[in-house]
Amino acid sequence: MCGCSSTKVSTANRDSKLRYDVECAGQEGKTGTFLVMTWVYSTKANISTDLIKEAAIRGILFRGYQGEGCVSQRAMINNPAVESEKADFFDTFFRSGGRYLNYATALENSFEVVKLSNKEYKTGMAVSVSKDALRKALEDAGILRKLSDGF
Repeated sequence: MCGCSSTKVSTANRDSKLRYDVECAGQEGKTGTFLVMTWVYSTKANISTDLIKEAAIRGILFRGYQGEGCVSQRAMINNPAVESEKADFFDTFFRSGGRYLNYATALENSFEVVKLSNKEYKTGMAVSVSKDALRKALEDAGILRKLSDGF
């Protein structure tokens, strides 16, 4: 990023720079949600909870996750090109304070920081993602086909 005010950075470009992992964090018991442990890698020990929530949503949408003692989940969006094809939607969705925050709740007292080296930290938090509400929002926006369309 050049820091120029006229330069727009799309979410697809941001995702390639955002390093994160998402893994199952157990069963939350609330229908329609995923409970995931989300790790963000950075040069700072303290990163925002919103960045961890963004990584959790991105992981659910574009990567899926695995975990011990949990059922693995495929990515909601199987085509990686969708993010760049629908850049207008995702730029708005993932902007600072964007709609993605409506679908993720960070669990208190789950914040962890692991120092990997002198220049890198792994910061994590358990995040509950409202998968059913997120899917409906993506269907309404034309990003995903409605499940009922196939029947």
